[in-house]
Amino acid sequence: MPMPRPVQYSDAIEPLVQFIEDTPPSEILDRTLDKLRAGVPTETMLTASALAVTRSTEMPPGHHGGPLHPLAPLRGLEDGRAPGGRRALSAGAAARDPHQ
Repeated sequence: MPMPRPVQYSDAIEPLVQFIEDTPPSEILDRTLDKLRAGVPTETMLTASALAVTRSTEMPPGHHGGPLHPLAPLRGLEDGRAPGGRRALSAGAAARDPHQ
């Protein structure tokens, strides 16, 4: 039986997925904000985050929601139903900007 390998995403998104997987938690916010300010679209960063979570989750399939459970909040952020929605993402970026 061949050894399982992680899913490889397209060249367009894989580097961001790896960035999310490899960045230490203590640095992820600041480094993500750097990427957003450098022009990475919010939607692309959310997609990479969702793919990273999906690829790395170890939730058993029988868990309510299974491996997609950690992705549930993304829909609320994207369509504005979550408290603050996209504004919260923008406000968070502005709050961490030492130049504002």
